[in-house]
Amino acid sequence: MQHSPLHLHQTKPHFLRINFNLYTGNDNTSNQSRSSLGSLSVILCPKATMATTPDIKAVINEKYQKAKHTFNLGDFKGMAQMYTADGKSLGPGRKTLNGRQEILDGYDNGLLGDQYISESVCEEVFGKHGDEFVTSRSSFKLTSKDGAKTITGKDVVVWKLVDGEYLAHVDIWNFDE
Repeated sequence: MQHSPLHLHQTKPHFLRINFNLYTGNDNTSNQSRSSLGSLSVILCPKATMATTPDIKAVINEKYQKAKHTFNLGDFKGMAQMYTADGKSLGPGRKTLNGRQEILDGYDNGLLGDQYISESVCEEVFGKHGDEFVTSRSSFKLTSKDGAKTITGKDVVVWKLVDGEYLAHVDIWNFDE
């Protein structure tokens, strides 16, 4: 059994396809005494390109941690930037806040303001990394800075992938009591 020279083809960045043509017969320049047994293709992928995509729950949990830190600093402009430009916040007992400016105004006009310290736990995430939209469910606890009052609640957030980053697109939240 003989084989022809290797034929190398780059299929995608960092991937290499190698084609083998297999023959029986004499190894000479004339193909008259050879017959083909078929061909075989192998695709090679360097180990560095085989990394798994990030765990979507870890990615979204990182967003919750950033939001907690930003909220606790009283950086409401930073909080508004965590939403898409046309994001929406649907909170209890108020109109829907549409877009970053209304969301910022909502924080500045008493949406718990800088009176509380936030803690949040991302309970679950639906979707996979790279999806245009993923959804999360979380719980939160707000404690007054003097420690006298605690408020608990929950939220569901639809996250939208914008320029490679997940931003809150629709934030639906409520208090437990």
